[in-house]
Amino acid sequence: MLSNLLSGIITVTPFVLLFFNKVGFVAKVRGSSMSPTLEDRVDYVFVERDNSPCKVDDIVVYSFPTNPSQLLVKRVKEVNISPLGQIWIEGDNYRTSRLDSKDIGPVSEGLVVGKIRHRVWPLAKFGKVE
Repeated sequence: MLSNLLSGIITVTPFVLLFFNKVGFVAKVRGSSMSPTLEDRVDYVFVERDNSPCKVDDIVVYSFPTNPSQLLVKRVKEVNISPLGQIWIEGDNYRTSRLDSKDIGPVSEGLVVGKIRHRVWPLAKFGKVE
């Protein structure tokens, strides 16, 4: 029984890691900077690993430049700010949004980890995020 379980885990693990690294992952929203679009500690979203260029109004997850392990969610307001490859990002809740381009200036598009296009929880709000 235990050997079957371990065999199953060993078989599935590479696929889970591949999915996480190449396709995306589910994340819980923390903070009010994207309110009312995304609600603090209520919404779970699917973060798509998407390498296509950012567009205005994309909701992106990015690594904070001075602390790459800190992931933040903001909306793209402008693209290709001089120099090219820089984006201007802000939270939807202007009053509470911090650590965005208002504070740190343009952000390198290379810091974008993924894009949020779908909410997966709560079920009543399941679907596309705009």
